[in-house]
Amino acid sequence: MSSTTETAAPNRSAAPGAHRRASQRRAVRSRELHLSVNINDGGRHPAGWRAVSDPRAFLTLEHFQELGRVAERGTFDAILIPDGIGLAELPPTRPWMAIEPTIAMTAMAAVTTHVGFIGTASTTFNEPFNVARRFAAVDHISGGRAAWNIVTSLAPFAAASFGLDAESFPTPAARYRRAAEFVDVVLKLWSSWDDDALAADQATGTFALADGIHPVNHAGEHFTVHGPLSLPRTPQGRPVLVQAGASPEGVDLSARYADVVFTAATDIEQARSACADVKAQAASYGRDPESIKYLPGLYAIVGGTEEEANQKFDALNDLLNFDHELIRVAEMLGLDPAGVRLDAHLPDGPTIDQDSYTLSRGFLKAAWDRAREGNPTFRELVVRNVTGHRQIVGAPEQIADNIQTWFEARAADGFVLNFTTVPDGLSEFVDHVVPILRKRGLFRSEYPGNTLRDSFGLAYPADHRS
Repeated sequence: MSSTTETAAPNRSAAPGAHRRASQRRAVRSRELHLSVNINDGGRHPAGWRAVSDPRAFLTLEHFQELGRVAERGTFDAILIPDGIGLAELPPTRPWMAIEPTIAMTAMAAVTTHVGFIGTASTTFNEPFNVARRFAAVDHISGGRAAWNIVTSLAPFAAASFGLDAESFPTPAARYRRAAEFVDVVLKLWSSWDDDALAADQATGTFALADGIHPVNHAGEHFTVHGPLSLPRTPQGRPVLVQAGASPEGVDLSARYADVVFTAATDIEQARSACADVKAQAASYGRDPESIKYLPGLYAIVGGTEEEANQKFDALNDLLNFDHELIRVAEMLGLDPAGVRLDAHLPDGPTIDQDSYTLSRGFLKAAWDRAREGNPTFRELVVRNVTGHRQIVGAPEQIADNIQTWFEARAADGFVLNFTTVPDGLSEFVDHVVPILRKRGLFRSEYPGNTLRDSFGLAYPADHRS
């Protein structure tokens, strides 16, 4: 098929409850493809910054607003904004996610009307009230287009900035226990106002209804929070919840709470099984399994032809610092960088103690599954983006074929797309791949409603109270 690196404006005047009723109607439509974009630091390719017109654009208002406009032109569900807590390397060798995500979300909301925004916030380095307030505020400001990407943090190097030393950084199991309680508290805070509690009745002089505002009175292992939230119910009831963990603890957290699961998946059969598993676990918690959208990452390099796509990719790879990238690949695969060489082949598996591996264990497994294909050298692994998402290099028709195959096999409900650089890579996909998906009846030509919940086909959420 393709030459790939894999095998083969909101209505703010609506009456209370109007958003809920509209969302409930829209949630009953047939299955459809969902596309979002991960903007990760100006582009996924480590050398991409050397090929763009302004390598400092990741710090500018214009960069984020252009991304918002292009994604909305492509009728994407959302833009996912990562969060880089601390600096992974000194000095940095490429752009990083320096802008706090909710700041970027509001910048993009100002120039768009429908596309949603998925902001990342850590349950390890935040408090529930702060996260609940920030994301509820963005949901109000954007007219119901906010989502929270729940992460437990993979950055022990940042611990000292938050009063922790690297040696005492919580284990994955401990981080997920805190995360589960954290999400529970945030949901209670978002439910602490009834839909109609903000009456704003000028005739009677009643601004808010006392019996419509509820303290949460949460007392648990990690948090004691009285509440209520200092913001009323948001346009879509609450922000959408996105979860990116693929470890057993991460899958359980997704099954309990997530509306959208963002994951790394490189094999279609494994992805189909993983998708079915998380939905089955959700059903065991009394949830509708089809309400969860399973979105693997997909790194697409688009060219007018397959040859052109490969030429574009090769030109970027020629700019790579292979020695630096070798260290990154080794660390992500759980290997000692001192023991690997560019032209050597992989050992049998990770060489560090798995209990001390602080990065995503689900991501580690996906990376190793991909790394073993074809017995490559480390030099080939660097180019293959083995420590990232599934990678396709090809013409628009080839990439559309691949997306359709995974979608129809129920290995994915859609994808979180990555590009070598943004917004250029995103524009190429919107201009050349999206029209093919629309022509095939897989992807929409217009938004179904005003909120992100509408775009994902999600019902208005029930209250989450003790």
